[in-house]
Amino acid sequence: MLRRLRQTALDRAFGKGAGGFLAATVIGWFIDQVRASKQPERLDTARLVPGETYIVTTRPGMGRVERRDARRLAGAQQKLRKVQRPGRRTRATAAKLSRAQRRASAAPVGSRRKVRNERKVEVLSVRFDRLTTPSREQQKLEADIARFSGRMEQHRAAALAKAPKRPRPNTKTFT
Repeated sequence: MLRRLRQTALDRAFGKGAGGFLAATVIGWFIDQVRASKQPERLDTARLVPGETYIVTTRPGMGRVERRDARRLAGAQQKLRKVQRPGRRTRATAAKLSRAQRRASAAPVGSRRKVRNERKVEVLSVRFDRLTTPSREQQKLEADIARFSGRMEQHRAAALAKAPKRPRPNTKTFT
């Protein structure tokens, strides 16, 4: 019923053409996203036997500094992924190296072709190693990620330590 009312309202607002279809699709996607965000999140699954207990500990929401560090961590991870992707030259060198290794292993032992391909493998492997060594930017990003990850751990530990303690933990017993 609600879907039909929504469709009628969208048809009147945006028309029945391609623009109306696109608007209805976007609005439907948005509604699905809102619905999915309201679903409970499964954090862990445990199989308990009768008599076992478990304790649920929650932490307070992130503060301003922690959110800022989380954004910086995510940005540094994204930049690192971009920097670590092999470029065109690296992919081409890897393909040439693979081909030369294959040809060197297929050539008869002691032949000029095998010697030539082995020399080519040595040159290409040195070039490939040089192309794949971490750049200064990549090393800096890895250090930043380690620093921000450490800070995030400190924030989490501090938040859990500051959380109000219950006189006795809220335990559940599986029966």
